[in-house]
Amino acid sequence: MKAGKKHPIRGFFAGLLLGLAVAQLLVVFKVLVFGDAAMWIVVVVLTVVGALWSLMGPTRARKGSKAAAKA
Repeated sequence: MKAGKKHPIRGFFAGLLLGLAVAQLLVVFKVLVFGDAAMWIVVVVLTVVGALWSLMGPTRARKGSKAAAKA
């Protein structure tokens, strides 16, 4: 069984964008204060989670492969 291709850069940027969006929502709903260190901790943690998920998470089956056709 072949392992799928990993995309760590894509995961990094996905985590970064998710972290920025969650931090923005937390500021808008007044859970965190803008410029507070906790806001940046949310961004950094979600960026790391995105990068790690892209390296260790499951991969998709290739389009048109037999495994994808059976599922």
